[in-house]
Amino acid sequence: MLVRLALACLGLLWASGAPVAAEKVSLQLRWDHQAQFAGYYAALWQGFYEAAGIEVEIRRGVTPEGAPIDAVAEVAEGRATFGVGAANILTGNTQRAPLTVLASIFQDSPAALYALPGTPLFGPADLLRLRVARRAGDFIDLEMQAMLKAEGIDPAQVTPHPYSPGVDSLLEDRVDVVPGYTIGPPNAYGREVATLRMVRPRDFGIQFYGDSLFARRETAENKAALVERFLEASLEGWRWALEHPQEIAGRIAREFEPVVPLVDPLAFNKQQMAAVAELTHYPLVPVGNTSLARWRRMQEHLAQLGLMEVEALDEAFVFNPAAHARAQRERLNHQLRLGGGAFAVVVVLLGLWTGTLRRRVRAATASLVESREALQGALERIEGHVANTPLAVIEWSPVESAGGQQLRIRRWSGHASTMFGWSASEMVGRDVPAGELVESGQPLLGRLEGWGPGDRRRARVAVALRCRTRDGRQRHCRWHHSIVGHGPEGTVLSLIEDVTELVEAEQRIRDLALHDPLTGLPNRRMLADRLEQGFARARFSGRQMAVMLFDLDGFKQVNDTLGHEAGDELLHAVAGRMRDALPDVHTLARMGGDEFAILQTEVTAQQEVADLVDRLLARLAEPFSTTRGEARVGASFGVALFPEHGASSDELFRHADLALYRAKAEGKNRHVFYASNMAGEVQAQRSMEEGLRRALEEEEFELFYQPVIDLEQRRITGAEALLRWRHPKGGLVLPGSFIATAEALGLIKPIGAWVVRSACRQGRRWLDAGMPLKVAVNISAAQLQEPYLTATLREALEESGLPPQLLELEITESQFVDANSAAVLREAAALGLGIAIDDFGAGYSSLAYLTRLPVHRIKIDRAFIDGVGTSREAETLIRAVVGLGHSLGKRVVAEGIETEEQLVFLGEAGCNEGQGYLFGAPREVPRMDALLRERPTFAALGAARRGRGGLLARAGR
Repeated sequence: MLVRLALACLGLLWASGAPVAAEKVSLQLRWDHQAQFAGYYAALWQGFYEAAGIEVEIRRGVTPEGAPIDAVAEVAEGRATFGVGAANILTGNTQRAPLTVLASIFQDSPAALYALPGTPLFGPADLLRLRVARRAGDFIDLEMQAMLKAEGIDPAQVTPHPYSPGVDSLLEDRVDVVPGYTIGPPNAYGREVATLRMVRPRDFGIQFYGDSLFARRETAENKAALVERFLEASLEGWRWALEHPQEIAGRIAREFEPVVPLVDPLAFNKQQMAAVAELTHYPLVPVGNTSLARWRRMQEHLAQLGLMEVEALDEAFVFNPAAHARAQRERLNHQLRLGGGAFAVVVVLLGLWTGTLRRRVRAATASLVESREALQGALERIEGHVANTPLAVIEWSPVESAGGQQLRIRRWSGHASTMFGWSASEMVGRDVPAGELVESGQPLLGRLEGWGPGDRRRARVAVALRCRTRDGRQRHCRWHHSIVGHGPEGTVLSLIEDVTELVEAEQRIRDLALHDPLTGLPNRRMLADRLEQGFARARFSGRQMAVMLFDLDGFKQVNDTLGHEAGDELLHAVAGRMRDALPDVHTLARMGGDEFAILQTEVTAQQEVADLVDRLLARLAEPFSTTRGEARVGASFGVALFPEHGASSDELFRHADLALYRAKAEGKNRHVFYASNMAGEVQAQRSMEEGLRRALEEEEFELFYQPVIDLEQRRITGAEALLRWRHPKGGLVLPGSFIATAEALGLIKPIGAWVVRSACRQGRRWLDAGMPLKVAVNISAAQLQEPYLTATLREALEESGLPPQLLELEITESQFVDANSAAVLREAAALGLGIAIDDFGAGYSSLAYLTRLPVHRIKIDRAFIDGVGTSREAETLIRAVVGLGHSLGKRVVAEGIETEEQLVFLGEAGCNEGQGYLFGAPREVPRMDALLRERPTFAALGAARRGRGGLLARAGR
């Protein structure tokens, strides 16, 4: 009875002070009505403001002409009750009127800088070389300046250019870079552009809040109850909007007509809601969470730019609901004095409540003891994990000293002792100069160097560093940092991985990938790079450039009479003689076999090229000495000039190749310049195109299969499907003669689909016959760019009934680094297919992609297999690739095995599988069926040579 009486008295007192009419307030947005402000609309439309006794007018932040309205000025000068701002709240707080932040809706800033694809914009330093559109005082500009300052760049060095919304200024080449927001990028307005290049200040350590709700300090202090009701209703609106993104986006698109036209308002608002969800981090972070310490760090950045004084923000800068609680208590005290009888009742209730509180304290104490024991157990488990991890674990704090940065070591694991050579007793508690562990000049924390005072950041960063060991050795390491806090109380937990072997293997592969292993000359890839550079110089200077292709006349006769070793010696000698005869500014490359290429720059007349070729022909006419005897060869040269004979590398090589064929047809040992009357080759190309179209219609294509052998078990475990064209007049045509034409004509899609379906059907027939083989099909670069490929693979598997694990896709190494190719490969792997990298080592090798993509097998390029027994570099590369593949859990296949010596070396090197003419040439299905029925084993191959395979073996490794 007493409790009911007290509650009734308190209810009457509360009701006596309740507002009787809705209070009117205004909210000034910082831009036009859109999903960026979805939470405020939700609070209005869902009745949250009405329930709080508030009538809210939400004002758009642009004039009818599209000019932005300064929300900070509107609130500071009393024209609006509340506003939405960002970093400009700080400048307004000091330059206009004291302000108070109520909530930070966006935990990350949406500020970004945008450029068209192809613009060299990768980081802050690039802005110095580009035309940047800037809006003075805009918070994007403030963050850009802070980013430049943090990178040691004076923002004044970035010349401002006029700003206009959208991408028109980019497309019309008035500027290179425009400011914008990730919640509404420039290509959402006006003319449509599919993609833009983007740089965000937050990616370079500038951690600013985005949209934040604020009010005048005076309002927050004098009308705390109103402010708190408005804040709670707004946050409730934001939670509703984030949980109903599609619904709120649709209503915003219907309710508001944008001042600045949008390409598709509904799609824009839906896309913006997705971006808003990312910026709020809801539900991981409570909506509206804000930190005074982070605002102080933002203030320090702005002070460094000279935009405001360095004055410590007081506690009142961030709204504290406790102030409202104090006001409520004063109000309650006043009302209790008016109703003195109720006070006595409350005293009795407090006595009852005290007993309850004691019981709760005892329960909480018991829970605390239990939690402490659980925490101790967790710490012991963590210590066990630290000791068990194969990575070095170091916990440290950064300490600045006159001699540079030092590490105050707090923890030093056993693997750290193994990696660096110092024991835990020698390191823990010491202030160790960073130069003892890593080479000087390397930022230990990467872009997170230079913590500011009061910084309480939490961050993760991975940095590749060259480390030093106690005995002076250098190791390549990857440091994975987890950073919490600042100064003596802050710590960094570093997990350190020794990647020296991977880095060195990648470097060896990269070096060999750009050069021909036999002659040491640049290969086709490096020549292409030099050619692109030559285009730029030729366009700048206005001079010509010559591309010369030549091959050796009589080289086959040398191979046939003196042997392949003598042929290789001859190629090496030719390369050396040509290199000595050419000026350093020219590029000599080996294209393959006995074909070479020369790039001559700064050509002023065609006669210069003719004179150079004549000198080279004279040098080649001199005899060559080999271990098997004297050899004589000539050469036929085909020449194409830029820009007269072509404006692209494809045109120049194609025309030089036509001229080379003409030189051979005219008697060899001569040079021929390309001429437009070489129409016969063009006619042949047209005939090829017509034949390909007919071949599809008349089903003239067929598949040959080459067996793949398990080198340990010496039995057939798979087959590679190889496309052939049985031309009605030309006989059997290999794919190298027509695939490029098929891709150019767009016929690769139906041809590729036919290959996949046929290979799947054949694989199923072998499976039904009790011969389960993994069937590999080659996929071209053009096919990997098409979205249809995954559907084609799925349909072929379903139609044939072939298990996915018996189908494998082969792609060349240069293809898989492309982003579209990566997506297609992941989709194929998700179907259960195997993925193999073909010609590994012949192009740019990327270990990063090799570890990230679903690759199951690596196929070593046949060019390196050819070098077994003759090239130390080729054998070294083979061992490196095998070791690398096995360390990454991949099977390694050798292509082009033709000799027992190669087979023995590859077996000793640990290669898993192989294929080549030693086991069998590609063959039609009936011949392949016959081979499989014989169930051959290849155990006898190489038996007499085992233990003696390879150049390294003979050299006594």
